[in-house]
Amino acid sequence: DQRKDYLQWFFDVASARGGNSFGGFMRNIRNVVLNQLDPATRQQLGLLVENLPEPRDPLVDLNPRELVQEWTTEGLMEAVEAHSGPLDFERGRQMFTVAQCFKCHRFSGQGGISGPDLTGAGGRFSLADLLKAIVEPDAEISDQYQAMQYVTDDGRVVVGRVANLNQANLMIMTNMLDPQNFTVLSRDDIVAARPSPVSMMPGGLLNTLTAEEIADLLAYIRSGGNPQSAIYAEGATGK
Repeated sequence: DQRKDYLQWFFDVASARGGNSFGGFMRNIRNVVLNQLDPATRQQLGLLVENLPEPRDPLVDLNPRELVQEWTTEGLMEAVEAHSGPLDFERGRQMFTVAQCFKCHRFSGQGGISGPDLTGAGGRFSLADLLKAIVEPDAEISDQYQAMQYVTDDGRVVVGRVANLNQANLMIMTNMLDPQNFTVLSRDDIVAARPSPVSMMPGGLLNTLTAEEIADLLAYIRSGGNPQSAIYAEGATGK
């Protein structure tokens, strides 16, 4: 039973996003266990010893959405505070996907790892702070996730974070929404490197969401992934 639970976990996280080596690490860890199983045990475990599915983009089935509004922090704060209807946990989770949060952020055990884990963000930040961080990602950038500007000897400027080193080459992640697509620079070609004032997190992620959908998204984040959170009894602003 323990082996079943253990091997099932790998299927549960097969679609999770991570760095370029994530999938390989998961396969290697799983193979250590599989290689120690005798034929009788493998037969008992059935499909759990079969090949894992290929990682799948959670946004692949989402239809493109039209622009609702180019939200500002102040305007969105007013709209969310004016929202008086019931909050919907499932729609909040759906909006976490629609706004592409899962691509970069871990939340309640799921999602990417190129940005900070947001599971506990609701307990650390106010509603206003959360909104500002989403709408104005350049306003305050953590040193841990700050990008660098690399200037090459041929005049190119590449902005991103080093995701991997390959001897004399730097593998630069330039797009957090596509963390496995790298720009490769040779150390010898770099003439200058400085911190970037622009966040790796893109702006405008909420511009295709309505105020009601954003209220549900914020409640979902503040709930920590718990549908029984008191916030669903308190209303959109947690009052």
